[in-house]
Amino acid sequence: MGVKFVTIDWSERTHRELSALAADMGMTTGDTVAFAVRRLTQHLMGQDLATRLDAEETEWLEGDLN
Repeated sequence: MGVKFVTIDWSERTHRELSALAADMGMTTGDTVAFAVRRLTQHLMGQDLATRLDAEETEWLEGDLN
């Protein structure tokens, strides 16, 4: 199965900025967007993991493994 292409509407400014960023990184705009999505996803996961555990999570982690 091949790659499916779609059209995304964004401002000319965003297009220029994305194109410049892609060129600076030596990547295509599509690869740059994919990279940005992956990094944002990782960032959000990191934020989630950095939050304090609730009582149930703490009890589970400290539970007896036997």
